[in-house]
Amino acid sequence: MPPPIPHQHAKEFQAISGILDQHPQILDLVHHDLIRHLKNPSKGRPGLSADQVLCILILKQMESLSYERLAFHLHDSVTFRHFCRLSFTDSFNAKSLRQNLKRLMADTLESINHILLRHALAESVEKGRMVRFDSTVIESNIHSPTDNSLLYDTVRVLARLMGRFPAGLSAGYTDHTRRTKRRQLAIANAKGKKERLCMRISLR
Repeated sequence: MPPPIPHQHAKEFQAISGILDQHPQILDLVHHDLIRHLKNPSKGRPGLSADQVLCILILKQMESLSYERLAFHLHDSVTFRHFCRLSFTDSFNAKSLRQNLKRLMADTLESINHILLRHALAESVEKGRMVRFDSTVIESNIHSPTDNSLLYDTVRVLARLMGRFPAGLSAGYTDHTRRTKRRQLAIANAKGKKERLCMRISLR
């Protein structure tokens, strides 16, 4: 395979690859996750190796790629294939990439982060006094948080929590979950804005 192009982005991946090579225990953690559900790891069709899976995961996170885009860029980019230790004969698709990356456990990723943090401290790259948290927003099939639905969710959760208390502590409590659900559905199915507003007022 030809070397990656002389570009700053490619140099960043080369530096990451060098750091990973200094810590072979990281690959042991990844390899353990990849084979933990296999009855006989020595049998079957050869798959992606531990270093390939780890580098593919790093690439996916760094570039914020979906699995479909990840598969495309791995086939299309010489730099990405070089970083992920893939040859031009390696064949894979978005499904196989997803299956491999999903095998990595949260505890494994946390252990890898600790190893890399110790490396950064040893090399005086990072003091580790400040951490920035980030989150990835994904599309989900949750309902719109309307007032009536939030009220119903509140009553439902409170009723569930009260049900866990001993009988003496929950004496005098009345479960209004069914009544609240009927009102919530009535508001949601109201034909007009005026009718919906009246129902909300009566619900209060």
